[in-house]
Amino acid sequence: MGGLWYGLTRVSTELFIGKAESKKIADRNEKYMRRACRKTIIPTITAVGSLPNGGMAGAVAGFVKGKELAKIIYPPNKD
Repeated sequence: MGGLWYGLTRVSTELFIGKAESKKIADRNEKYMRRACRKTIIPTITAVGSLPNGGMAGAVAGFVKGKELAKIIYPPNKD
């Protein structure tokens, strides 16, 4: 995949567990973190950022908008 989470995992694990196992873990980590960013992390950040301007209604709207934006940044896995 070559994403941020893939690269960080490879750098931090390859010396200890070997190249093949590091690739497996990095692929799994990349998929997990992309899903986490898409479903919770980015929407929560946008909701918290919207809270001071619109109260709870603004936070809910920010969460929904964050979910839509996160799909653009981290598209769903094809497999």
